[in-house]
Parts: sequence; C-alpha cells; structure tokens
Amino acid sequence: MDQTAQQIVAHIDTTRERLGSNLDELERKVEAVTDWREHFQARPFTLLGMAFAGGVVVAATLRSRPSRPSNDFARPAPAFQSPTASESQKHQALDTLHNIKGALIGVALERFKNYVAAFIPGFEEQFRRTQVGGPSFRASRDSAPPAESPAHAR
Repeated sequence: MDQTAQQIVAHIDTTRERLGSNLDELERKVEAVTDWREHFQARPFTLLGMAFAGGVVVAATLRSRPSRPSNDFARPAPAFQSPTASESQKHQALDTLHNIKGALIGVALERFKNYVAAFIPGFEEQFRRTQVGGPSFRASRDSAPPAESPAHAR
C-alpha cells in the first residue's frame, strides 16, 4: 500500500512538471504571436498594407460632412473643380478611387484571414463554412421552411 501511494505521488510530480513545461512553452508561443515587432520584421509590406487599409476605413467612417453656410457669399470654392472637368469625369475619378479603396480593403482582409488561419487550427475550414453564400450556408438556408408573410398568416 505504501509503494502505491509513492507511485501516485511520483506520477503527480511528473505530471506537474510536464504541465509546467507545457505552460512555459505556451507562454513563449503567446509572446511570439503577440509581438508585433517580430511580425513587422517578417512581413513589413503586409502590415503596412493592413495599416493603410485600416486608416482608409477609419478615415471613411470618421469623415464629417461640411456644414452648409448660411449665405452663398460665405461658401468657399470647391477644391476639386476645374473648368474643363465634366461631371462624368468627376464621377469616373470617384468611382476609380472607390474601387481602389475596395481593392485595398479586400487585400488587407484576405491577408488578415490568412494570418489568423496560420495561427488557429481549423479556422480556414470554419471560415469557409460560415461564409455567406458558401455551401453549408446555402444548405442551411434552403432547408429552412419559408417564412409566412403577415398577410398570409391571417
């Protein structure tokens, strides 16, 4: 009986040591994953692109509309107006800028998704399953019974 208790104590001690070393290893991994300096040194252009896209998104959401002046004499001349530029050219330029902004945000989000997928096992598969319009999304949507409109419910 005494030998069995000693074996249990020895087993607990070895398990405790393994858990301690596993926790140390986990701490090192967490520090490596959260150290932005290492990530910047490894992939500077990706992080710069993400920062740029984030700045564009923040600027677009925080952009305030100019207030309307009380009279026409106080209104400043628009900065983006030239006598030769037609309205269609202005719209084309704004559409181009909008497309560039969308492309940059798309690239940044794709890079971010790949970055997260590299550190979280199973993320890529789960992401594909939860994408709007993905196969499992369509299957769950198609199997759901159609909702009745309030006019037909009466």
